[in-house]
Amino acid sequence: MHNWFKCRTCQEEFFMDGNKQGLIKNNCEKCGGELYKIYRKVNRVLKEGRKVNVLIGPDLEQLEKQFFVEEVHESKIDFSLQNNFTIQKNVSPGRRIRIDFSHSKQPEGRFYFESIVLEYFNSDDNDLVVSRPDYLIFQNERRAARITMNFQAGFKFDFEDKIHNDNFKKVQVSDLSTTGIFVITSDVCHEEIKKGRSVKINFEVNKNELLLKGRIVRAENIDLRNQKMGLGIEFMNIDQEKKDLIRRIQQMEIKSESKNTI
Repeated sequence: MHNWFKCRTCQEEFFMDGNKQGLIKNNCEKCGGELYKIYRKVNRVLKEGRKVNVLIGPDLEQLEKQFFVEEVHESKIDFSLQNNFTIQKNVSPGRRIRIDFSHSKQPEGRFYFESIVLEYFNSDDNDLVVSRPDYLIFQNERRAARITMNFQAGFKFDFEDKIHNDNFKKVQVSDLSTTGIFVITSDVCHEEIKKGRSVKINFEVNKNELLLKGRIVRAENIDLRNQKMGLGIEFMNIDQEKKDLIRRIQQMEIKSESKNTI
């Protein structure tokens, strides 16, 4: 199998034979930017009836219900929301949108693409039309190394309006990567925890302070007796400077663990 990779910085594309995939580095040979894997045969995996998640707006909030692929055209894709559900969020033409979905056959994995809304008909079927992408992006859920951590952080929901001004609540960080964080809390109302909801995380480790925006991608009961919840949070719009700082925090933790095991 042949694979294509694209650089996030210079947009250069690289072709690599599948047998040599293990030799691929994480950085662009031209500018040193981060590489990601792409797949060009959009209509091979995004077929009629495919169930997808839809995330919309600058913070990529996930819509309440999943859509289904209705038809893939040359320049656009039609989706529909069945069972007469009503979408509460603003789904107007021109809004930024992200579609992600899983594919169980070859090529197996999770894919996503970013696009814009062309049309939205709030009718019985809630038809959604978006521009068709040139390629899909492989979404490797473990694309970044996660390091086990143990420190406290601040957590709060990210409200769009100015009325809510919640203070940060303390959560315990369990692991950390450049793409996300897993925290444990008993201080957050369980009814407010919803997949796709935007949140803010702030923490300081060895005088390195970070304030990050993210969205909840996973929630699970850790300790029912003490009402502890575990939250998997994916970072949104994280820049290279913050990624580098997280990597330094990870390296400090690895060195600390090494010293403790000697």
